[in-house]
Amino acid sequence: MKLVHWTQIPDNPNAKSGMLSTIAELIEAEMGILNMKNVVVCDTDKKEGGKNIPLRRRSTLTVPWEDVLNDDDAVHIIHTYPPQTMYDMKRKVFMIHGVPEYCWWDDLYGVTNSWWQLTTLMHLCDASITFFKRDVQFWEEYTDQKVHAIRRGIDLKHWTPTGEKAPFFMRPHLLYSEALRNRKLPFVPLFPVKKIQRQLTQVHFRLVLTDPKQQINWSNLITGLQIEHLCPMIFGLVIDPRPMFRGVDIGISPVLWGLVSRVPLEMNACGTPIICFKGMKDYPIYGAKVDDTPEGVAAGVFKIWDKIQSDPEGEALRARKVAEREWDIRNMAKDVIKVCEAVM
Repeated sequence: MKLVHWTQIPDNPNAKSGMLSTIAELIEAEMGILNMKNVVVCDTDKKEGGKNIPLRRRSTLTVPWEDVLNDDDAVHIIHTYPPQTMYDMKRKVFMIHGVPEYCWWDDLYGVTNSWWQLTTLMHLCDASITFFKRDVQFWEEYTDQKVHAIRRGIDLKHWTPTGEKAPFFMRPHLLYSEALRNRKLPFVPLFPVKKIQRQLTQVHFRLVLTDPKQQINWSNLITGLQIEHLCPMIFGLVIDPRPMFRGVDIGISPVLWGLVSRVPLEMNACGTPIICFKGMKDYPIYGAKVDDTPEGVAAGVFKIWDKIQSDPEGEALRARKVAEREWDIRNMAKDVIKVCEAVM
């Protein structure tokens, strides 16, 4: 069996960006199981020529689509963006990198046409894969197609507690690195800072945002709360966030529903506890699951900080152990291969 991924791999092997990180690490893991010759990539924007595109430790062959389109041994894996040639593919599996709520709301407000694109792709494919167990019944009822829920993973050899660590001197140092998403409200992470500050006067709260146009709105809110000296902002994707993930004390992931993003998984793997909301009950993250209130987030910070002060090495080890048990990219690759074998 040959797995053919239709996607785009960043030219920079260290580039990290959510979905692309998952795809690149998945391809590496599949090559470790099936061998390198049986895992190839077709770039959806390049229709001719083949070249080796480096991942972090290996390389995978980017092949012309004509070479694999009618290959009897191939299962084609579609990642969000449909190739024009997919009607000619014999077997195809669609990997959903989003949730119904995001897609539907984006369509409703004219941001994208992702909702109809996703449902169309699911109708055209032999099976679909989602990372969201709770969404399986919804997608199956809506599309009348078989949908498989698998556990998402990360590369635990890349995301580790050992290595360079950013030196942060204000303690505790908190990190909110998901401020790029429109529906993760700024009030959720910022209001608790006022409450935390009253008890932990040296607290520092670092924000990572991708869109500089958001700076004025965030700055106004931070200034109005009188916490500007506590909240430095970083704009743009951090090429290698591992030193920052290892250096901070606690991560905050204010996702209101759905599956937590990659960031908490990466931070746990780097030995950092995470605060997330109780709605994440089906997804094991090391840290604290709290109420969706400023008081809840603040209480979570106090709880984790007490543990870190008592046993910093133990807390880092426990966070890492959860990542090793729950979020290994090799297990994700095995699950993807099982789905592909089922459509052969």
